[in-house]
Amino acid sequence: MSTIRVCRIFLFFAVFWTASSGCLAGTGGKGTVVTVAPVIRDTVVITEESMGWIEAETSPAVAAEVAGKIENIFADTGQTVQAGTLLASIDNTRQKLEIKALKAEIGRLKALITNQERTVKRYRNLLAKNSISRNRLITRRYNL
Repeated sequence: MSTIRVCRIFLFFAVFWTASSGCLAGTGGKGTVVTVAPVIRDTVVITEESMGWIEAETSPAVAAEVAGKIENIFADTGQTVQAGTLLASIDNTRQKLEIKALKAEIGRLKALITNQERTVKRYRNLLAKNSISRNRLITRRYNL
């Protein structure tokens, strides 16, 4: 049964009941004035307003690649950001000091290699003059 037909039947019974209720109640034939209008099909928009908090069921995991003190924050809470966007900067003093220490260690190792190369060269000259044993030269080259 179509919606329009159901609405018409309902409207008919509502008008009939309203009109006949005055006669049955003993009001002396006075009826209720009823205005009838055609049924119009329309969209009903239902909106609801409320106040409160919305919490996501899942939250993205945000983590820094290194530990440190946060210096600057570049995004606000709730702000939409794209993947790869810089959200905050971390104090990199510790990493800079580690880089300096590693560069110093590289310099120290280069100096040791240079010193070993000189020693091996000197031992070759001494071996050519039969001033040291061959085993001593081989040991120095092995340590290089």
